Amino acid sequence: GAPPAAMVGPTNGIFTWLTGADDAGTTNSITVAVTDDGAPALSASRTFTATVVSRPLIYSIEATNSSVTLMWSAIDGQGYRLQTNASLAAPVWGDVGGDVIAVGNSASAPAAADQAETYFRVRVVP
Repeated sequence: GAPPAAMVGPTNGIFTWLTGADDAGTTNSITVAVTDDGAPALSASRTFTATVVSRPLIYSIEATNSSVTLMWSAIDGQGYRLQTNASLAAPVWGDVGGDVIAVGNSASAPAAADQAETYFRVRVVP
């Protein structure tokens, strides 16, 4: 009964679920059950609710001198983190300022744009 692409790590017990665009806006009741290989075998289960929020979409970038202000779609009260990088291929992105809590259906944050090419992304934070 697990969602597609959901799994529990066999060595660390961490539940992961890679959601897709079709999952946005859904609320899912998920039960995770685990059993060890001890003697006697022990087991446990927990049920929780996972709500999949829509991915933020950057829809405006306004540049002034060496800074930009980005605006993106948001869910009222949800936290977001603006990040930047000089390369899309780099594995580590840097945070820009603190987390932004959306008020209404959009959010925005200023950022420095002091490189020839700067890439931005917006992450949803718990």
